[in-house]
Amino acid sequence: MNTNICRLCLNEKPEDNLQSKNEILGVNYYFIVEFCTNLKIDKDSDLPDKICNKCIGLLVNYYNYKADILNNDKKIKQKYNDVKNEDLVDISFENSEINDTEIIENKPKIQHRKQNKYQCETCGKFLVNKTNLTYHMHIHKDHRPHSCKYCEKTFLRQEHLQKHIRCHTGAKPYKCEICNKHFSQNSTLKVHMRTHNGDKPHMCAICGKSFSQATTLNYHMRIHTGETPFKCNICEKGFAHMGNLNTHMRFHTNERPHECEICHQKFFTTSHLKVHLKQHSGIKSYQCTICEKGFVRNGDLKAHMVIHSGEKPFGCENCSKRYSQRSHLNRHMKSHVKTAR
Repeated sequence: MNTNICRLCLNEKPEDNLQSKNEILGVNYYFIVEFCTNLKIDKDSDLPDKICNKCIGLLVNYYNYKADILNNDKKIKQKYNDVKNEDLVDISFENSEINDTEIIENKPKIQHRKQNKYQCETCGKFLVNKTNLTYHMHIHKDHRPHSCKYCEKTFLRQEHLQKHIRCHTGAKPYKCEICNKHFSQNSTLKVHMRTHNGDKPHMCAICGKSFSQATTLNYHMRIHTGETPFKCNICEKGFAHMGNLNTHMRFHTNERPHECEICHQKFFTTSHLKVHLKQHSGIKSYQCTICEKGFVRNGDLKAHMVIHSGEKPFGCENCSKRYSQRSHLNRHMKSHVKTAR
């Protein structure tokens, strides 16, 4: 059986594996196919697991289209659920002096988006005009005529090169009028403005959670896909984000960059330091609902609740004794060590 064909359209010129991650959406093609078509492909089967450029283009376009529909459905439901019945305006024209001609003349003009008429024969993507299609074709030909004088990077367009050069020069011409923060790209400024206006246009099509940035949504999608692309080279544990891996590596190297200014004790993460600082401040955010005793950490409260429930989850491996606290078990284990001597 010929396995070097596209799993979806049977094209004999596949471009990528279904297990590969799409760079635009940040998830693998198995997930995209299931989301768009409800077709769940068995990863362990002997059937072809390749996908062609044309199917990739069509899937990405439909994925975005479906995500937009779900996002807009959520927005309109939120909007109309906030409107009370008494606030609704009666728009019926029964017994009204307004005639049909006036309604037609006064109705708002609808501005239609330009239709994408030009389709790439390689990947199936649609473009607005012929110029954009010409630039797009350079991607498939790997033709990048504009070179950076500071590094080896090349670009399809001159404006892309100009934006890149700001990474070397440090120029930040775009300023936020609210907090005076500067940015090298106008697009970055627009994303930053969402922190001020609370706009979250990127919605997860699975759980409905919204995000201000597309990259944050891509990170979030790994919760649903279970993808952990960042692996520890010591213990092989996988992580969804590079930042989590970097934090994890400190436990192997014993690096503790976060220091308490009061007692100079050092910690692996800022969250550990924040919990520690509560000990100095005396703040005990977690309180027992039975005896009202307070605790700095939620984990300490959970361990304390075992006292009230009578549960003894920590058992000795050498005898039948059990304890409600791990520290009590550890103390007990020393008696076996003494006996062995």
